[in-house]
Amino acid sequence: GTRIHAQVEEDLMKKHLTVLKEGEAVSINTFQLKDSLGEFRTNPYPYKITFFRTTKVKAADDFFEYYPVKYFSNFENILSGKLDKNVLVDVIGQIVNIGPMEQIKTKGKDNSKLDIILRDTMNVHLTCTLWSDFAKKVMDYTKENNTTIVICVIKFACIKEYKVKVEQRKK
Repeated sequence: GTRIHAQVEEDLMKKHLTVLKEGEAVSINTFQLKDSLGEFRTNPYPYKITFFRTTKVKAADDFFEYYPVKYFSNFENILSGKLDKNVLVDVIGQIVNIGPMEQIKTKGKDNSKLDIILRDTMNVHLTCTLWSDFAKKVMDYTKENNTTIVICVIKFACIKEYKVKVEQRKK
């Protein structure tokens, strides 16, 4: 199996709300494939599924219950630049370092920013930047569990380096 992005318009959500649940696999009938536009995609395919009023959705009872390893991106591939930066990735690794929580302005809003370093099974290290409430939750969890190994799974991570804009002022 594989996965593809699906978009459900708000007026159709009520019809499918009982079946469409995060992390659950479903079987979908009567849908359309459209171009997947925008800066980022959740998979490498150039298309996404869109629902019609006649679309039928049911739970896929025969689908695997675990998260397949094949979806996790290799740290070396991320670091080497081999992956398409417009496709969001999933990563898993042990948190081996956690930076200080920073409060910065992004797009005119105050935001919490936390850099963590993950280590994979090949001892390759990857720096990840976490934002907002997720950054706070990870910081709190690692503080509470500092005597144990903490494994972090990040789904739909953006592959890009955060760059702070520095303004220079003439005196």
